[in-house]
Amino acid sequence: MRLFLAPPVLLLALPLSAQEDSGSFQSGWYVGASGGFSNADASGSDVSADLAGLGYPDITTDLDDTDVGWKAYGGYRFEAPFAIEFGYADLGTIESDISGMVSDLTAFLNDVSAIHPFNGEGVTAAACWFPVRTENFQGMIKGGAWAWEADVDVQAAGASVDVDEDGVDGFFGIGLLWDLGNDLSLRAEYEQYYLDSEDVRFLSAGLQYRFR
Repeated sequence: MRLFLAPPVLLLALPLSAQEDSGSFQSGWYVGASGGFSNADASGSDVSADLAGLGYPDITTDLDDTDVGWKAYGGYRFEAPFAIEFGYADLGTIESDISGMVSDLTAFLNDVSAIHPFNGEGVTAAACWFPVRTENFQGMIKGGAWAWEADVDVQAAGASVDVDEDGVDGFFGIGLLWDLGNDLSLRAEYEQYYLDSEDVRFLSAGLQYRFR
């Protein structure tokens, strides 16, 4: 799935091309939820090549690095083009099936656990900037950190190995909010989350509600 190859800046094309509204920003608390697709840009050939480098030349890997993800969040918008936001994101999982002949299954499973790619889930904290606002649209840029954990069950050489990882890393994103009226907005985003040496892109859409 190559939705993630499109330039993310296209999400901001509409509000950036419109005339900015000079009115005041509406402050207050808000909540929202979104769903979409995650992609880790990993491949079965990459995993097989890594294992070949560790001394397993006859390995075949079937890997799916695209999955459904979701997030829920809440934040506070100031009377300025800024907000703070906290949430929880689940980027889905990476599924794979690794097959081949190995002489030492225990050592092989340990090596698979060390090199296998993963997605994660965890809590997020971000600062948001709204550089452009029109009557009905807002463009958003955000960045922050998230505390994540990953748990992947991999089928390898007829056995199962559990990949467990966790950490704290950064993420960033851009988004577009479309005012639907009655304090409800449609929010579409492109985000990139970092997990150690991995990075996962997340394209999502959902609804956001502002409290008066």
